Amino acid sequence: MSPVIYEHEFLSYYDKFYKKIFNFILRHVFHRETAEDLTSQTFFKALRHVKKNTPDINNFNAWIYKIATNEILMHHRKKGTKNTFSIEEEQDQLKTVLVEQKSVAPDMYVDFMAVRQELKKLKPQEALVIELYYFEQKSYAEIAEIVNIKETTLRSMIHRSLKKLKERLQVE
Repeated sequence: MSPVIYEHEFLSYYDKFYKKIFNFILRHVFHRETAEDLTSQTFFKALRHVKKNTPDINNFNAWIYKIATNEILMHHRKKGTKNTFSIEEEQDQLKTVLVEQKSVAPDMYVDFMAVRQELKKLKPQEALVIELYYFEQKSYAEIAEIVNIKETTLRSMIHRSLKKLKERLQVE
């Protein structure tokens, strides 16, 4: 029997997953305020669903990442190709955040930026599955549940996306 999440238990899930979800979103949007907004929206939607339905959730981890993924994709659809801040501002913010969080050593920042720039050129869902697999270290089964595709399709998507990324970065 899968666990039922009640409203009064939600705070413990929030405490456990907030930082993970914030960092996941931040790595995708690379703008602190946007990541904060999207993280808030993610947990607000989750709480609203819990209040309405007392949902029967098999895997809270996958469920909250799925909501966050949908928020990221919706953000990119709304934003389109418009940048609300300059590339220089984005790079400065990104470097500060990554070094602060010890996600990237200062001397690795240039390599990371090259990968980031190429990730931005992939389709949003392709970039997300790569991030979920490599940065979030999710299993194929979890990612398939998060992005709502079959595991075999996911494996192909990751393989093709990595191939594109390697070609663009000219990595052997």
